[in-house]
Amino acid sequence: MIKFFVPVKPVPMARPRVTRTGHAYTPKNCVEYKSIISAFARDVMRGKEIYNGEVWVDISFFFMTPTSWSKKKRESMTGEGMTSRPDIDNLYKAVTDALNGIVYRDDSQITWAIMRKQYAETDSGVLISVGRKEDFQKSWW
Repeated sequence: MIKFFVPVKPVPMARPRVTRTGHAYTPKNCVEYKSIISAFARDVMRGKEIYNGEVWVDISFFFMTPTSWSKKKRESMTGEGMTSRPDIDNLYKAVTDALNGIVYRDDSQITWAIMRKQYAETDSGVLISVGRKEDFQKSWW
């Protein structure tokens, strides 16, 4: 099992944009974000074999509480679930795509996923855990 924290504000996977000439491209901020996630994953996987077979992921997305909120509201919302945008499935897709070919061959190997997005008092970031099926509690399978 691997586990690592990426101290960068989570960015959702964006739909490809199409130019007037018909060329499709992924927005720059999404490409940069995936590149950062990939770099951290390469570091963690150094000397380890890429995962084959079924894998599970546990991904937590942390967003700083807005500074426009009162101190009392920021304190009460820290650690609470975030019900506003971005959508969790788009956040998940950006991370799992970034791990392709580094942690596992392809994100189609993911058979179990746990995700959450919540407010944090100080740091935005992503906490990522990935493991083989046998690393997970047998009762969940």
